Amino acid sequence: MSDKFAVELESVGKMYRLYKSRMDSFLDVTSLGRIAPWWNPKIDNFWALRNVSFRLKAGSRLGIIGRNGAGKTTLLKLMTGNIAPTEGRIKVQGEVQALLEVGAGFHPEFTGYENIEASLTQNGLTRSEINPAIEEIADFTELGDFLYQPFKTYSAGMQARLVFTTATTVRPEILIIDEILGAGDAYFAAKSRSRMKQLVDSGASILLVAHAMDQILLFCEEAIWLERGHIVLRGPSLEVVKAYEEFIHTLQDRQLKAANRQNKPGFRDAVEIGRFTDNFALVLIFSGEPGSHADISTVELWSDVNEETVRIGAPQDSDATYPAYVLADSNNWSESQVDGGVHFRSLEIGSSGSSHRLGEVVFRSYGPEAGKRYAFRIRYRIIGEGRLALTVNRNGKALFMGQPIPNDRENWLEHEVALPQIADQIDAGAEERPEASLADRIITEGIGTQVDTIEATCSGDVEIAATELADADIPAGGGASGAAAISSRTTLRRWVGEGSLLVEDVVLLDRTGRERAVYEVGSPLTLRLHYRAARTGEFPVIYAVVIYRVDGIRVTQHVSPRETVHIKAGEHRSVELQFPSMDLADGRYTISVSLHRDLDPQFPSETVRYDLISHSYQFEIIGNPPLRTSLFVLPAKWKP
Repeated sequence: MSDKFAVELESVGKMYRLYKSRMDSFLDVTSLGRIAPWWNPKIDNFWALRNVSFRLKAGSRLGIIGRNGAGKTTLLKLMTGNIAPTEGRIKVQGEVQALLEVGAGFHPEFTGYENIEASLTQNGLTRSEINPAIEEIADFTELGDFLYQPFKTYSAGMQARLVFTTATTVRPEILIIDEILGAGDAYFAAKSRSRMKQLVDSGASILLVAHAMDQILLFCEEAIWLERGHIVLRGPSLEVVKAYEEFIHTLQDRQLKAANRQNKPGFRDAVEIGRFTDNFALVLIFSGEPGSHADISTVELWSDVNEETVRIGAPQDSDATYPAYVLADSNNWSESQVDGGVHFRSLEIGSSGSSHRLGEVVFRSYGPEAGKRYAFRIRYRIIGEGRLALTVNRNGKALFMGQPIPNDRENWLEHEVALPQIADQIDAGAEERPEASLADRIITEGIGTQVDTIEATCSGDVEIAATELADADIPAGGGASGAAAISSRTTLRRWVGEGSLLVEDVVLLDRTGRERAVYEVGSPLTLRLHYRAARTGEFPVIYAVVIYRVDGIRVTQHVSPRETVHIKAGEHRSVELQFPSMDLADGRYTISVSLHRDLDPQFPSETVRYDLISHSYQFEIIGNPPLRTSLFVLPAKWKP
């Protein structure tokens, strides 16, 4: 791979001005507001992205993942030049082909053939090159006589076929794709993956945005996770995908648990099940001498884990589509600021007028859980002579008013304000969950604690902000040297479960009972699963093991019969799954293990799970002959 960089971004940000009325927009855009002294504009400077820095080497493939609204499409549009950055520097070296949306660049009134020819001509192909390219596109898309019809008559899948095929015929140096691989049917999706593989092998640099994690794992060496306009994590695709899936699963788990608590007679209406039920309004009150100010950096809602965080002054901090946000347009908050890499907004006392300023932050939640204590953590500093206090309302009722916050001027401080025990809306008959151990809390809180560290790392001009997986060469003969070249463990990713039984460890053993991670094809493997009890009791348990290829393709899964275990809190047990012959293709594989109370094979999504460790153990198979390229070989017999 070349040392040349195809794409370089340095401290890039994109800000939009949001107006409360058409008049505000008109007066601001035309600058007429300057001669209208009565004009009091209501404008919110909304940062869709900020402080985004990374470099993409020529010939490499980078995936971009994140929730809707995280800033993925904005980032791609900045790199293609469709929009200009508000701050920072972008450098792109090479011919770019971008597929940002289905039908982009194709005229709805032109026929398929006319659009193909126009696109190829625009991309610099000569007449002698265009004719064979048109034939190849017609053959690959299989649209037949539809190519003689106007583009507007095509279905979304047909449009995706034509746009994707035409764009990838040109063989660009840099290909940027936003979700378009997800359009179309399964048949064409398979053809698209094959075509993408050819582009990858040709040395093109690829930036791929997708919600389908299998596409990221299949096509991309590295990935970036965007959340609320900033980079949370960058690193090897498998590690980033695992962290993102854990984050999403935690959010889903909270909603499902809330739905279970709410799904009882007398609770509102059925349409409200699983929706936010609690609104907390935090009002920060700063008073002081003229010129003094309070800078607020983060506000967090904590229970035993970090429930939600608002990074005040960071991009999208005022986006009300998220569970927590700043009320920026109706309070005394300043514009977003950055000092030493720390984002914040200020509450500042002016030289005239009021001697106090108010700033409000809203948290929406699914309601309290039984036995949990909740608190807000605030990171702040005070410059000059001033005092900061906090008022918290829950669903319009005050929990406390004007509670003082300690003041150590000019230093960043963190202060925790515990909420009184909230008793209403808690199901008194709910099963008490065991208190998590310190190790379990560290695992569960991993994303919350890593974000600040990783964000700070990614804010500089770096290529990778996460640890690379070991890519040591494996000797052809395997053996002890091969086993030492790869660890059977990757970053541990625990998905939240009921918690009575917890996975402690997974050990992979060879035929002699020694731990090993590299196996000759056809050799036996024993998976030993160790688990412990978080509380005493009698528990029905089902064990499950799933093996994946490193690109996310599921290879095999094994579910045990149900058994009942009598176990005391802190007691350890183990179970083994034996594979007589690992008859798989050469390559690396990952393992997920889980413990279930109930697991209906007809409705696997409705399982009641104690614990799950996702994609966190790995092994490698070596020793296949060159002709063996299939994932596995089914037992079969030739008959003359």
